[in-house]
This record gives sequence, C-alpha cells and structure tokens, in this order.
Amino acid sequence: MKLKHHLFLISTLIVILFSQCATREDSDILKGELAFKLIGTFTFYGVPDSVSQPFMSMIDSISNDPSSSNNDSSAAVFFKTLEKNGLLHEPYFNILLGDSSQMSMVIVDENEYKKIEQYKLNDLERNNQKVKLSIRGKLMPYGYIDCQEIISVDLVKGETYWEK
Repeated sequence: MKLKHHLFLISTLIVILFSQCATREDSDILKGELAFKLIGTFTFYGVPDSVSQPFMSMIDSISNDPSSSNNDSSAAVFFKTLEKNGLLHEPYFNILLGDSSQMSMVIVDENEYKKIEQYKLNDLERNNQKVKLSIRGKLMPYGYIDCQEIISVDLVKGETYWEK
C-alpha cells in the first residue's frame, strides 16, 4: 500500500513538473514600461453579457461578410481570437516593450491585474513617475500578449508614455 502511495506521489510530481516546464517554454520574460492609450483596442472586462453579446453578434456578421473592409475583418479576427482563447472578458493594460515606442496590449487574469491596477496616468504624470514591468507572457497574433504572470512592478522616476 505504501509503495502505491509513493508511486502516486512521484507520478503526480512528475506531471506537475512537466506541465510547468511546458508553460515556461511557451512563454518569455518580457520587460517594459506601463503605458496608457486613451482610445484603442479593448476587452469586455467588467462589461455585462447584455452589452458584449450584441457586439460579438455584429463581429460574427462581419466575419461572415466577404465584402467587409480589411480593417473590419482584422478587428473581427482579433475579437474572435480573444473569444476562442477565453480572453475576451479578462482585464488588460498596455506595455512599451524594451526601448520600443510601440505599445502592446497585455491581457492578464484578475489576480495578476491587481498588481498594477492602482497606477493611474494622472498620478504618475503629477509625480514624474513611471512603472517598470517584468512579465511572463506569450506574444500572440494580432499584437497582444497573453500574460501568465506579472513578475515585478517597480515605480521609478521618469515620464510615463501615453497616447491618444
């Protein structure tokens, strides 16, 4: 009986280790700064289904209409991709990766989002501060990052990047 119990524990540990290794291989450590975009792409985080469902019905119509413009089709594919990956209702923020001047949308779960939700553009600007981030995530098609973990959050002196 003890042998079966030990074999069960060992096999469980092996499965856990392999699954964690697989997660690490699928993701990268990315560094950058918290950035703000006043108008841009969004998710339906905190939005009731009564609002998101009609929007997604419209997205379905665009996806099925061969005469849709390239912009409409790209937006439809983006939202369908988020929906397919279970990210449509998750919180997000923007990041400037490295020394880039191009923002990427970072989608995280609610627990990870709590690590950065306190930072507001007005406060950062008023105090001449910015937020440096280190995250574990996977670069996805259509320019967003599926973030598994916010590793570090450091408030430092400097100008916070934002755009309209």
